[in-house]
Amino acid sequence: MFNFGHPIGWTSESLGVYGIGLKRALFKLGNHFEMVSQTRKNGFSCQLDVGEWVKKDESTDDWTIPITEQRPASSLGSAGTKIRVDRLHEEVRLRIKSGTVVSSLCRSISTTFSLFLERYVRIMVNGQRVEPSLIPTSRPSRGNISFERLTDDGVQIRILATLAKQGEDGRYDQTKSGWYVICNGRAVVTADKSEITGWGITPMPMYHTKFGGFVGLVFFESSDPMKMPWTTTKRSLNRESAIYLRARGKMAVAARPVLTFMNSRYGMDLDTTPIEREIARGTVEATPAQLATSTNTQFKVVRTSSKPKLTQRVQYDARISDLDKIRKHLNRHSMKVGAISEHTFNYFLDQEGLA
Repeated sequence: MFNFGHPIGWTSESLGVYGIGLKRALFKLGNHFEMVSQTRKNGFSCQLDVGEWVKKDESTDDWTIPITEQRPASSLGSAGTKIRVDRLHEEVRLRIKSGTVVSSLCRSISTTFSLFLERYVRIMVNGQRVEPSLIPTSRPSRGNISFERLTDDGVQIRILATLAKQGEDGRYDQTKSGWYVICNGRAVVTADKSEITGWGITPMPMYHTKFGGFVGLVFFESSDPMKMPWTTTKRSLNRESAIYLRARGKMAVAARPVLTFMNSRYGMDLDTTPIEREIARGTVEATPAQLATSTNTQFKVVRTSSKPKLTQRVQYDARISDLDKIRKHLNRHSMKVGAISEHTFNYFLDQEGLA
């Protein structure tokens, strides 16, 4: 059988586990590929005509993929790896012609390697630079994030839970809230809101839009990639991994005070924008790398105010039919409930001469 993987005794602190990923990808794409890779210390090139290669089967040497040694890169800027695949399979050509493959590939690279891109590596697809999809994290300006560092069977684990950084519009990006699980620097799941990261499993609630400001990260690091709680595709989590199941319990503990804080800030059926902006005033931007160096703490927001509180939130129930009458009367058919509450309250003050 063709030894399609790492040699016996191979060890390396990396993402690779079985040594078949790149080879399998190249063979599935086309019948011819070229690869050139250079560092400042060494380099190699490889060119393979798959059709001719498979015809030779007289000895085990015929299964060898020829590699030619190359000179090292003359500078750090010229170092790197280039891969070109042509004579594409028919099904691959059809998918590329559909116009979605390149954009989908770039999105996948952007999220999966967000912690690597532009820090340790730059990836170009068809000459287009792939920008990292940043994880929007912040921390309380007065208080702590939830953070715990532990070791399980030789795997270093860091768990943190905090508040998200808001966008330029002052709102949370719901598509980026949730849990991020990162194994040896590679994002295995991103912005997850499902039961695989504990949502809906006691003591974690089901995900709700009011938790759009929650971001949690779990870092697994080990010199033995076989211990990582990922699947063979590295695109999901191994639900039977004992290391991950133990970590998930601690993830729930870290998340709970953040979710309790957010739950206390939101009323039912009210516009969330003012609340999100109020929360943002008590946070400062912090990158995942900065947060991951914290000491063990539990999430806490310290509220301080030099001025007496002048406002109080007002809530009441109203018939949906009456709300629709108000929208129609004001000719504001998309008027939100919070805006109606404020309008009617101010109207009463004005009519009674109290404003």
